[in-house]
Amino acid sequence: MPPRYPTSEEPISAAAPITADLIAPLPFLSHGADNTFTVIARTRISASPLTVLNTIRDTKTWPEWSTFCPRGVIIPKGKAKARRTSTSTGTGMGTCNASKDGYSNGNGGGGFGGGDESQGWLEQGSEVMLDVFLSGDGLVPGRKRTRGSTIAVTLLERITDEEMEGVKRSGYRMAWQATGWTDWQLRSERVIEVVAREEGGTDYTCWETYGGVLGPVVKRVAGSSLCDRFGDYARDVKAFLEGVDLHLEASEGEAGTKRRSV
Repeated sequence: MPPRYPTSEEPISAAAPITADLIAPLPFLSHGADNTFTVIARTRISASPLTVLNTIRDTKTWPEWSTFCPRGVIIPKGKAKARRTSTSTGTGMGTCNASKDGYSNGNGGGGFGGGDESQGWLEQGSEVMLDVFLSGDGLVPGRKRTRGSTIAVTLLERITDEEMEGVKRSGYRMAWQATGWTDWQLRSERVIEVVAREEGGTDYTCWETYGGVLGPVVKRVAGSSLCDRFGDYARDVKAFLEGVDLHLEASEGEAGTKRRSV
């Protein structure tokens, strides 16, 4: 069975093509339960699941569309920390393990197309330094990042005839974890699913779960901003692939996004 996650309270519609919510914590693929909260965003994109996945994997495209994290630098293997990976067990709860089905073999993303780490493409096992703009103004000239962050890509897999609520789904799943803290202090894991729609295009779902002793602090201080930024990220990749020019200004936020929190 795939990961079980609740849908957004507000349905996706023409008036609200993106939803972004703070919800009760979902289990980590690798850590399990006992966490603080999850932020989740959903949208529909008029592009194939593989195109959406590879746009996110290709860090060279980020400065063209990502207002949240417009820059990512892959750390060379010889300089990266011990790389973590996780495998999906078919229940949505993975365990730390080595590469799965050759997906982290450094050969063009293990059969997903595109390039490899040397060309700026994320692979399972990649460790990446990010520039994070919690104000959502990463594409506004002259703005400074809120902070830097380091992540490790822990999962990159196909979804093939995976059944959820009686419906078979196909597409791709990718996950990464933050590496800057010990797990008991603060842990976070982001999961991105891109699933083919029967009528064409992609159902995009992205969620990140936070835990550790600092999890409640992050929710209180940055939960609202994270919700906005996850909505922005969904909006940005959708707009980029659908050929919409955002013309972002510093004052613009999550127009067209329905948001709630718990």
